[in-house]
Amino acid sequence: MRRKQPPLLPPLRTPPRTPPAPPAARAGPARIRPAQAGGPRTVPPRGQRSFSFRFPQSNPI
Repeated sequence: MRRKQPPLLPPLRTPPRTPPAPPAARAGPARIRPAQAGGPRTVPPRGQRSFSFRFPQSNPI
């Protein structure tokens, strides 16, 4: 029983090393997507275009 516990710890440490790498790469592109999402919000013709014009005017001020 005790011999099985030690082996389980090493295997768990090895897998985590690989996952961290992919997530980091995705974190970069993920940040770019959210930034662009802000622009598209003014694109939908749900009447937001009128609001988008009013908001920009107050923002510059």
